[in-house]
Amino acid sequence: MKEQDKAAAFLLAKLHRTVNTINEFQPDFESVKLLSQVMRDEDGKLIMFSGSFKAQNGWLVFPFALSFATGVRGYQVSGIRQHALAARTSHDERVWAFLSTIDYLVAIDLLHKGSVGEHVLRITRDGKLPGNAQSCAGYREFCKRAAKDLPYDLSLEVLAAA
Repeated sequence: MKEQDKAAAFLLAKLHRTVNTINEFQPDFESVKLLSQVMRDEDGKLIMFSGSFKAQNGWLVFPFALSFATGVRGYQVSGIRQHALAARTSHDERVWAFLSTIDYLVAIDLLHKGSVGEHVLRITRDGKLPGNAQSCAGYREFCKRAAKDLPYDLSLEVLAAA
């Protein structure tokens, strides 16, 4: 499996844990099809990433969109409220879905390597927002649980890379 497909499978596992509203839906992680679109401004900067996963039965599931702006240091940044999800989630799940999308964009080189940490600082306001800080603190443990939903070999690869 290609690295981009592994990253998409892991994103699917994480979104399945956070935004699954389809009873008894079990995704086929080995044949993941992420249908996505990247929008850039006239300068080539990322301004929106959106997508949905194509399920085995042809349905599109877990649609999402995430918009970006240029931050004070020139990097593309986003926030929880810029992340549109087609589901009602708890606060933790919303934060985890947001960070999962940022993680995916880092994995496919659309955002730089330090983006997850920068977004954590951004959405917690350097720890001044205790609810967001607590959710962010639980993100790595959430990732481990989601990785265990993947097929065994892929799960081991994802956990080793984390």
